[in-house]
Amino acid sequence: MSQPDSADVNDDKVISVKESILLGFALAINCLVMGLGAGITGLSPVLTTNSIGLFSVLSIWSGVKLGGEICGMNVGKYSNFVAGILLIMIGVYEMIV
Repeated sequence: MSQPDSADVNDDKVISVKESILLGFALAINCLVMGLGAGITGLSPVLTTNSIGLFSVLSIWSGVKLGGEICGMNVGKYSNFVAGILLIMIGVYEMIV
């Protein structure tokens, strides 16, 4: 999903349960591809699944904590721009590594 804002189907600036499930499904495709790559290279499926799950939870938890801190600051108005830059950096990193 190139524009996460497009998951907000009714454009009310609030992600509902239905919209969050759609967004979660789109983001889970990344994990599917990583699992496929791990399977092709012969890595343990249990170890791969556990590490992907652990790092996903840690990333989300860190993002929630950091987002809560930033929300109270003026930096929050640039959050969409910063999120876009971070996604681009992660994409470039994954292409290189």
